[in-house]
Amino acid sequence: HQRLEATDQPRLSRLSVFAGGWTITTARCVATGNGLDEPTVLDGLAGLVRKSMVVAEGEAKTTRYRMLESLRRYAHERIANSGEEVAVRTRHAEHFTRLVESLADDVRGPRQDAAYGTLLTELDNVRAAFDWHLAAGDAVTALRLVRILRTFWTELMPSEGVQRALAAVALGGNASAAARAGGLADAAWIGYVSGREECTLHADESVAVSQAAGIPPDPEALCTLALADVYAGCFDRSLARLEKATVASRAIDDPYEIAGALTGTCIVRAIVGDTDAALAAGEEAVAIARDLGYVTQIAASLGALGFAWGARDLERGVALLDESLALKSDTTYSALARVVSGHLRVTLGDHDGALRLFSETLEIYRELGDAFYLPTSLEGTAAAISHEQWDAANA
Repeated sequence: HQRLEATDQPRLSRLSVFAGGWTITTARCVATGNGLDEPTVLDGLAGLVRKSMVVAEGEAKTTRYRMLESLRRYAHERIANSGEEVAVRTRHAEHFTRLVESLADDVRGPRQDAAYGTLLTELDNVRAAFDWHLAAGDAVTALRLVRILRTFWTELMPSEGVQRALAAVALGGNASAAARAGGLADAAWIGYVSGREECTLHADESVAVSQAAGIPPDPEALCTLALADVYAGCFDRSLARLEKATVASRAIDDPYEIAGALTGTCIVRAIVGDTDAALAAGEEAVAIARDLGYVTQIAASLGALGFAWGARDLERGVALLDESLALKSDTTYSALARVVSGHLRVTLGDHDGALRLFSETLEIYRELGDAFYLPTSLEGTAAAISHEQWDAANA
C-alpha cells in the first residue's frame, strides 16, 4: 500500500468498503467525492487492475472487480485510520439500500428470479449496508430493508432473515410501532414457515406491540399464528385470525397480504370440509397473485387451491398442484403442494409419482426435524407402498 502512488492509496482504500466485489457503476457511486472525481476513480481502477491489486472478472458488460481478501482487510484498516471511513461507508450503504429498494416490486413480481439473482450477486454488499444501518442505529431503514427482503430470506436463507429482522427490531430508536410490529411479524413468518416453531413468539410480540399502540395488527403476524393454530388443531381460532388478517389487509388495500390471508383461509376451510368457501378463497387468491405476477404467491395459492379441489376432483387437484410445483419446487413454499399431491396420487393409483414426491419432502425436511411434513410424508410413503403391493397382488 505504501509503494502505491499517492493518488492510488485513497482509491484502493475506498474500494475496500466493497464486500464481494463491485462494478464500474458502484465504484462511481461510492468511491468518488472528497477530492476524487469520477475520471480519477475510473482511471485509477484500471491502473490497480494492471498492477494486479484488483482482479477484473467477467465480460465487458458484466465485469466485476474484487481485491484479494487479505489486501482488502489491510486497505480497510487504512481507510479506518484516514478519517474517510464514515463518509465512504455511508455512500456504500446508501447505494446498496437504493438497490434493494429498487427491487421492492420485482422480488414480489414477475421479475422475481432476476431480482433474486441481483441480490445474490450483491449479497455481501447488501449485508454490509444492513450492518452499517444497524451500527448507526437507523431502525427505520433497517426495518424497511427487512420488509423488502422477507420473501427472499424466507426462500433462500431463513435463519439469516430471522436474525436480521430481530436485530432491526431491537434497535427501537426512530422506528414507529407499526414498523416494529412489522419487523417482528417478518421474523415470525420467515422462521415459522421454515420449521422454527418457536418463532410464533415473535408473532405474539408483534400483535402486542400493535395493541399497545392502538393500531391494527400486522396481517403477516396473524397469518403466522393462524398457521400455528392449524398444526395445533385449533381450526376455529385459525379461521378467526385469517378473517381478521383479510379484513386488515383489505382495509389498507394491500393485495399481497390479501392473497396470503385468502390462501391460508382456503387451506383451513378445506381441512374443515367447507369446500365451497375454500374454493372461493383459493380462486380469489390465485387471481390476485396472477395479477401481481408474484411467482411465490401464485405457487402457494395454487397449492392451496389444488388441496381444496382434492375433495371434489382429484385430477384437477393434482393438475393445480403440479402447476404450483412447476413454479416453486425447491423452497419451503413447495412442501404443502408436494405432500398433498403425493396423497392425491396415491388415491389415483400413481404410486411411483407419490413415492417420488414423498421422498423429496423427506430429504428436505429430515434435517429440519419438521413436526408436520416428516410424519405426513412417512405416512404417505407407507400408503403408496401398501397400495402398490395390493395392486400387484391383484393384477
